[in-house]
Amino acid sequence: MPKKNPKHQARIERQQGLTKRGKRIYNWKKIGGILILCVVVGAFITLGIIYGPKLGRREIQEGDTVYIYYELYDTNDTLLENSTDDSGTKFTIKQFETEPKGFHREVLYMVEGEEKNFVIDACPNQDCKSYLGYTIGEHAWKELRYYVRIVSFA
Repeated sequence: MPKKNPKHQARIERQQGLTKRGKRIYNWKKIGGILILCVVVGAFITLGIIYGPKLGRREIQEGDTVYIYYELYDTNDTLLENSTDDSGTKFTIKQFETEPKGFHREVLYMVEGEEKNFVIDACPNQDCKSYLGYTIGEHAWKELRYYVRIVSFA
């Protein structure tokens, strides 16, 4: 029979003495390991909730042709334009060809089935360099509110 380790034996006796007096003994290494495991699992669950819906689904890239259902409203919640039916309107996403520019920026990197609401602010004096809305036509220089749903890729 091997000899007992005196340090180990002393620790066991100390623990037994503490438990006889009614005090709890905590194994901090085990508790720390469990806490770290809980944090890691929680992080994976959170990332799954945030990024899970987009995993495995194709994002809209520059130059893609997609069917988009959209509704365009003005500041009074009046419907100005929308897609003709639920199957969407065909768009080719190109930076300098998609009008208005803000529509291009908001739709880029969306995935099929994703929905989004966004606002393109009005330009009060019609010389805003970074204005992203319509600059020509009946909706020019107005504040625009969009509801967009990506129906499918063409």
